Amino acid sequence: MTEVVDAYATLAYKATIKLASLNPKSQGKQYHHNTPCELGRAIDELNVAKKHAVGNRFIDIGCGIGNVMALAEGLGMEVFGIEIDKRTLRYAIYPVVKNSYLSTLFELQSGLIFLNDALKLTSLKGFSIVYSFSPFLDPELEVALERHLKSLMGVGTVYICNFRQDDMDGFKEIDKDVWRKEK
Repeated sequence: MTEVVDAYATLAYKATIKLASLNPKSQGKQYHHNTPCELGRAIDELNVAKKHAVGNRFIDIGCGIGNVMALAEGLGMEVFGIEIDKRTLRYAIYPVVKNSYLSTLFELQSGLIFLNDALKLTSLKGFSIVYSFSPFLDPELEVALERHLKSLMGVGTVYICNFRQDDMDGFKEIDKDVWRKEK
């Protein structure tokens, strides 16, 4: 199992280096992208979340190229991502589904990135782990996203929310930046 996780971590690291090396203009100014040093943090958070989750369906909100998805897949999770930035998705390490209806997430295979707006999600039912690395630089947009996601999560959903901007009423802290919805 360690070899599998290492292979996915290597893939995620290489993809993150590739994204970081792009011309800054191609990354835009509206979105935040994680860096290679943050991948170790993501692995730790995913391991904690996996211990507390019921099920193994994972979604990365604002997934970028899919590097954290690769880490989650290496830990045996079924992975999905949502990303709105078309420029970033040119370097995606998972297939991108364009113009899809988000309600069909559960009818499709694992390992897909949906080109869509996370603020238009209508359900997170069936996902046991929701990951969000503060994709918006604008604090107001980030709070709106966090509130929207929390409203869609079912009781028991584990929420990894780095650099959160909103309160976590109704959630129990499991570990730093890892929460479980209680009510």
